[in-house]
Amino acid sequence: MSFRDENQSRLPTDLPLIAHLLDIPIPADLPDARIQNRAESPITRPDLDIWESLTRPGAPLPADLLDSDGPFAQRLREQGIEAWTEVELSSLHALTAFAITRNDEHAMSRCRSSVLWHLDNMQPDNGTNRPWGLHAFALFADQHPDAALHAQTLVHNACVQRGRPDKRSALILLHSAKVLRHAERTH
Repeated sequence: MSFRDENQSRLPTDLPLIAHLLDIPIPADLPDARIQNRAESPITRPDLDIWESLTRPGAPLPADLLDSDGPFAQRLREQGIEAWTEVELSSLHALTAFAITRNDEHAMSRCRSSVLWHLDNMQPDNGTNRPWGLHAFALFADQHPDAALHAQTLVHNACVQRGRPDKRSALILLHSAKVLRHAERTH
């Protein structure tokens, strides 16, 4: 993959985000940044596991993921609010896409739990200017009015620095729109 952001960097979430956006499954035998990243770090990231489940045919969700409530990666809090928020919102983003595209009510229930936790515990501008999870907050806005404001703030924050979203944020926004269109068609 040749995608790089304005700073010429790549993140482990870039490949699965772009693959799912373009409806291109990631073959199980293709090594990716997630595998390389895992080898370098003893800390596993739930967002990368969820993205893998979403983009690789037959890859299941992590077994313990759906049996918890609230945050996905509480143990990453010690790495700082920026890193932790990025993983939390990326996890929510990928899981909501999984729940909608696979029509998985159990996964959607877990998404709702995460949205409620975010509304109670995190400010939408905590640590990241990327609009990860936008569609999750938008989906629950009719049940939880604060979710609409949270979603709006995510979009606003993605545009603050440049007056428009950066390349990665633009892809995230496109992906959120795709997931919301899918949700509208299926419900």
